[in-house]
Amino acid sequence: MGDRPRRLSWHHPIDPADRLRQASAYAERNAVGSDRYGEGGFLAGFEAKIARELGMEAGLFLATGGLAQLIAARVWCESRGRSNLALHPRSHIALREGRGFERVNRLSPLWLGDESRPLTLEQIADCDAGCLLYELPLRSLGGALPSWEEWRAIQEWAQASATPLHLDGARIWEAAAAYRREVAELCQGTSSVYVSFYKGIGSTTGALLAGSREFIAAAREWQPRFGARIVEAYPLAVPAAQCYEQRRHLFASYHARAIRLAEVLGKLGEIRLFPDPPHTNMFHVYFQVAPERMSIARDRVAESTGIWLFDFFAPGLDLGTCYGEVVIGDASSDLSDQEIEDSFLDLIRYTT
Repeated sequence: MGDRPRRLSWHHPIDPADRLRQASAYAERNAVGSDRYGEGGFLAGFEAKIARELGMEAGLFLATGGLAQLIAARVWCESRGRSNLALHPRSHIALREGRGFERVNRLSPLWLGDESRPLTLEQIADCDAGCLLYELPLRSLGGALPSWEEWRAIQEWAQASATPLHLDGARIWEAAAAYRREVAELCQGTSSVYVSFYKGIGSTTGALLAGSREFIAAAREWQPRFGARIVEAYPLAVPAAQCYEQRRHLFASYHARAIRLAEVLGKLGEIRLFPDPPHTNMFHVYFQVAPERMSIARDRVAESTGIWLFDFFAPGLDLGTCYGEVVIGDASSDLSDQEIEDSFLDLIRYTT
């Protein structure tokens, strides 16, 4: 076993000095100019480029996705004079962002749907809210997606009802690869979209909020109100642009590997996968064991094989169960299907 175990999920860890050298080389190749408080330089061109790919008129680069979500919810709900935000109970913004839409924006949640699947048209048909926030794919359900026909119906409903539809597109390139569509097609009929450069794209940080020129103008007004106006943003935007160019076309291959791996793991019998087959390049693996025991077993596998299978285990809905998350990325290519199968067999053996 080397100094660092090989990883099943995500991308290869990068030394900070190497990361900065890559960004510096990119900046030199592309003659990156500095921005000032979000205006001009390389940043303006990058914002416009990503907005065009998304089929939107304008974009705003922000440090984090959580900030993008807060601003979008604030702008739409305020514009409609409403104080409620419609969303799925297992949305990322509800589970992992400190309920900022409630604590900071003072918005009340309007929970729609159930915890077992993404929102459907039937579940939102009577929605009356300042904004409907839709996460695509839904990370807490293993990257689950609605059918393409369902998603198009939801977009059409939003337009017909004049309800702002904000797309949490943190993993939009993953979803586009799964649907075999361009990302702009996923955004048709949405009022705004947020994309992340530090999820599957693999940068250090960075997000983009996109929409109409009027929406982005309003979002820029809220940026300093959230204490998020940066003097020079290019040190964040350059690694984002470099990783975006490196990986934006790789998600179809990541998805194909996820499907192939799920077929291998699905034959083991002691575990359950969801979704099965995977909708995107990620899926959850469920175990009939408590998280603490699974963590011990994972560490034993890493010590004996040099393979790191899971970053975490979260409690399942049933007592004494848990799940781990698999996200196929660059690092996954270091492992053969046989190595992964053998390491999972070891993992199961260590819990019995």
